[in-house]
Amino acid sequence: MMFDAETLKVKYDKYTDEELFELHSAINDYSEEAKEAFDFIVAKKGGLEELQSRIKSKQIIKKEIERVRNEVTKAYVPGGEILLRETITSDILNSEELEQAIDVRQDELTREEIDKKITSRTVIGSVIGGLAASTVSGTLWGIFLIQTHRILFVMIFGIAALCYGIIKLSTRQSKQNKMVVISTAVSVALALLIGWLIFGAFG
Repeated sequence: MMFDAETLKVKYDKYTDEELFELHSAINDYSEEAKEAFDFIVAKKGGLEELQSRIKSKQIIKKEIERVRNEVTKAYVPGGEILLRETITSDILNSEELEQAIDVRQDELTREEIDKKITSRTVIGSVIGGLAASTVSGTLWGIFLIQTHRILFVMIFGIAALCYGIIKLSTRQSKQNKMVVISTAVSVALALLIGWLIFGAFG
């Protein structure tokens, strides 16, 4: 389907700098309408050199943010927010960008730390969620065996995913938590056993 230049101008105007530059590398293979639209939008955005300059600046900032994130990871200790702000500096990011980069990574690390902790909620949620997961998954597995008389490994992966999902929902913690991983493994084993017992009784 061919588009006229005006339609393509509207389309290209929504492109990011990176998408426009990627289009530039293959523009010679496009129609004359596409070339006209591309040239118009690039000129509107300051020209190809300005486009490249903005892309380079974004890459530099992105790389610097990643450096700051790595510094936060190395220096992070619970409750050490003030220390981080005093020790991590940047010649590229302004104060607001630097603070945001530190805050975002620090929040991620705090959530990861909480996620890894085994609390009473983790234990109770793992037990309740594990029993529910193995019962539901095992029943589905048994019904599947009865109906198909086949063992599909994709179903076993599905059982594992369902068990993990139920336990994660019950504990509100992820596979970063050892208790969640252990409970999931036990639930999968119980689910497979329950499925075999149902198949043996009714299959």
